Amino acid sequence: MNEKRSPPRRLVKKSATIMLGGGRKVICGVRDLSKLGAGLDIAAEVYIPDVFKLVLEMETVQRRCKIAWRKDNRLGVTFLP
Repeated sequence: MNEKRSPPRRLVKKSATIMLGGGRKVICGVRDLSKLGAGLDIAAEVYIPDVFKLVLEMETVQRRCKIAWRKDNRLGVTFLP
């Protein structure tokens, strides 16, 4: 499969925390990552809002994300400024 994103995402195997507000958190997997976005794996029964904050493992910075697409238990997100 040819990567059409610019910049292209690199495959990774990390975990991250989705911050939902009110102290609620959801652990997810990060499948691919670039400076502009990521592909995430979530539990199928968890609802994730269109905009949220994401903290990658081994980092303390919260990245604001907007969901670009959803399919089953996968999300494609764009990092917001």
